[in-house]
Order: sequence, then structure tokens, then C-alpha cells
Amino acid sequence: MPLLSFCTFQTVHPRKSLTIAFLAVVLLAAAVIQSQRPYYNWDMFPYMAIVLDDPAIPFATTHRDVYRTAEELLPPGDYQAISQRQPELMNDAAAFEDILKYFRIKPGYNAVVSLLHRMGFNLVAATYLPSTISYFVLGCMLLVWGMRVGPPLLAAVSTFSIMLSPLVLDLARYSSPDLLCAAVSLGGLVLVVGSSPRTGLALMTAAILFRPDALILLVPVALAQAYSGQIRWTVAGVFIFAGAGMTALILVDMTLILEFLLPTMPFGSNIPGQHYLPGLIQGLGSVLHSYTLVFMGLGVITLAIRRHALTDNGSLLVLAAISSMVVRYLLHPVIEDRFHLPAYLLIYLILVETVVEKLYPASSRT
Repeated sequence: MPLLSFCTFQTVHPRKSLTIAFLAVVLLAAAVIQSQRPYYNWDMFPYMAIVLDDPAIPFATTHRDVYRTAEELLPPGDYQAISQRQPELMNDAAAFEDILKYFRIKPGYNAVVSLLHRMGFNLVAATYLPSTISYFVLGCMLLVWGMRVGPPLLAAVSTFSIMLSPLVLDLARYSSPDLLCAAVSLGGLVLVVGSSPRTGLALMTAAILFRPDALILLVPVALAQAYSGQIRWTVAGVFIFAGAGMTALILVDMTLILEFLLPTMPFGSNIPGQHYLPGLIQGLGSVLHSYTLVFMGLGVITLAIRRHALTDNGSLLVLAAISSMVVRYLLHPVIEDRFHLPAYLLIYLILVETVVEKLYPASSRT
């Protein structure tokens, strides 16, 4: 059975429109609540420095302004706790400037933070508001998609099961690009699951601007679309090449490229990856403490229900999501759910649609 199209934009029944509007207000309220209780993580300091950095001004001045601004805007207890996590970077402007290369590789997020700051938001708020806004946008996409593929109750349950999960609620409070990247990726995935794979893959390619490792999901999704006949192999190759090229440009520093591809390589070692196998084994603990196995299990269940794993587009996308999680672990054997969220969402999209297809006839969905 073909996947339902998200992009046909059929007329929505007025009652459904009211339901969407009401649930969107609930999502907005949840986003506002999260924005009032931000999680002040240390990463805000380098992102603030990138926004303030000016070649005409000595970096020592920028470094001092970052900490002074944070001290003025953060609650005293939070400032003391966060600033002391990296005391050597707090006291050494040169060392602090050197680590900024690890944060400049998210140019899309840095641009959004800079835009919010120019719009009048204080520098601290500008680092976590992208996550809050992304929370609302991501929830609305899940909600509208759910309304188009199934009845309102199922759409509401499927949406809020994700949006009220501790993982997503916490990410809505962070000064990080993770939820922003997930929202952009989800926009692409919804289009891919629907009837616009090219537009969806373009959006997934753009997600690399927010996190370069978005390439890890883009590649198998593009291959799945080509294998299922949704796009030509040459088109898939163009997106993969574009994504790889964009990632290489962002990670232009060879050191960063090696760290991205060989994250288990010890610093100062002449033997790349000499601790790779022990790292893989040690990283299993992080897998057990994440949702990775849960969503892989949901993916296997979805494949079992759909049955035609090698010919069905939805099944191939589930396989793409699972393979991206495996590849990510092989590249970096320490699992954090925030990096897997787009893959989790892809499995969830296909699972919900599969349930709708089994429980409700096509006539009741339209």
C-alpha cells in the first residue's frame, strides 16, 4: 500500500481544523513553559562568543564580555555552577578561542542565534530560544501530519507521546542546535514519507548546516528512495554528493574531519583508532541507557507488519533509520538520544502510518 501523501494539501474538515488549532495552542503553551525554565548548559558560552566575535576587537575583550554578560543574566547559582565546569577556559582567552572551531561547525544554528540577538533578545536567551521555537514547530509538523493520515485522537496521542517525552522536553530548554536540526530533518522526512522526496532530501541536506552529522541519516534515506523508485539513482547521488561536500566544507579543518570520521582516535597518537574495539565494547553501556534499542525494536515490529521490507518504501525508510543508528555508533560509540532523534522520528512516522493503514480503511481517513 503506498504511503499517504503529506503534500497533496487536501481540504481539511472544519472540525479537524479546530482540533489542530486547539492542539497547536497546547503545544505553544508547552513551548512557552519550557522557555521560562531554560537548562543553562556550558555550550552557551562559545556560542555567545561566536556571535560577539569581531576581528576588529581583541578576542580577550570578547571572552571577558561573554562571561560578564552571562554573570549578569544568569541566576547566581547557575552561573557559578556552569562557569566552573571549564575553569581553564574561563581563565585563558587563548584556550577558549581555540575550542571555538568545534562550535563554528554549526553555522545554521549560529546564524539563528545571531539573528535573535539582533532582533533584541539578550545573548543568553538567543542561545536557547532556537530550541524552544523548534519544539513548537516540530510538534506542529507531527500534529498536522498525524491529522492527514488518521483520526484526530490518534494524531493527538501520537504527537504528544513524542512532545511530552522527557527527551524532547529537555531538548526544548538547551542552548544547542540539536532540536533545531531535528525539526529541519523532520520537515524533510515528512516530505520524503509523503510525495515530495526531492524537496524532502533538500531539506535534510540543509539540516547539515545545523549539525554536520545529519549526513549520516541523509545518505541511507537517499539510497532508500532510489532503491524504491521514488527518485533516480543519479538524483540520490547528487544529494549524497552535495551533503558530503557541504560536510567537508564545514569541517574544512583536517583535524576536525579526522575527529568526525575517527572519533576514537586518541589525541597525540600515531596509530589512528588503536582504541577502537575497546571503545565499541565500552560504548554498549550508553546504548543500554538510551532509547536506541527501543526504537530499533519498534522498527522491527513495523517491518514485520509491513512485510515487504525490500520493496516497500516505508519499510526501506525504517531500514534507513536503523542503519543510520548503527553507522553512528560505529563512528562514535557513545550514544546520546539527542543525536538519534531524527532517526527515532522517522521510525515513529512509519509506525503510526502503518497502524493507521491497518486499523482504519482508506475511506475513513479521507
